[in-house]
Amino acid sequence: MDDSSTLEKLAFIQQKIEKLTEAFEGVSKQMKRPTRRLTTESIFDDDDIFPISTISEMNDFEAKLKSDREFRRKLTKSLSSNIGGTSGEVDFKKVGDYLLSYCFTPELLKEHSYTGMSKNKYVSPKPAFKKYTSITKLIFVVLKSADSSFTMIANEEYLQKKFKNAQSKFGKRVFEDEFDE
Repeated sequence: MDDSSTLEKLAFIQQKIEKLTEAFEGVSKQMKRPTRRLTTESIFDDDDIFPISTISEMNDFEAKLKSDREFRRKLTKSLSSNIGGTSGEVDFKKVGDYLLSYCFTPELLKEHSYTGMSKNKYVSPKPAFKKYTSITKLIFVVLKSADSSFTMIANEEYLQKKFKNAQSKFGKRVFEDEFDE
C-alpha cells in the first residue's frame, strides 16, 4: 500500500468522523428540545412551530398541511403577509431564502436533496425534499403571493438550485439569535 492511498483513506475516515460528530451534536440538541404538537392555533398563539429541525417534525408538518385545510389556509396567509408580502412585486428568490430560513433549520435542509440523490458516492441517498408535496406547494403559494410572475416551474427550479450543493448554500438561519428567546 503506497502513502497516497493511505492518506486518501485517512482523509476519508476523517471526513466520516466529522459527519458523525455533526450528526451526534444534532441528535443531542434535538433530544433536549420538547416535542411540538401541531394544532391549527399553534402558529397563531405561539410560534414554536418553526423552525422545523427534524425529519419527524417535517413529516408531521407535511401531514398536517395535507389533512387540515384551515391550518393550511391560516399558515399561508400568515407566511405570505409576514414574510413574502402580498403585493406581487417582490423578488421571489429573496422571499424564498427568507422563507426556507424561517421555516427550517440549516441542518435539516442540509440533510435533504431535492431529488433524494447525492453526488458523493460515499454518502447514502438523502431524503427527497420534493416528496413533501404540501410543503413545496405552500412555498409556491407564498412565493406567488410575493411575486405575481412566479410559476410552478420556477418553484421547482428554485428549489432544485437551493438544494444543489446544499452544504454550502444553507448557512445560519436569518432569524437565529435575534428573536428566538
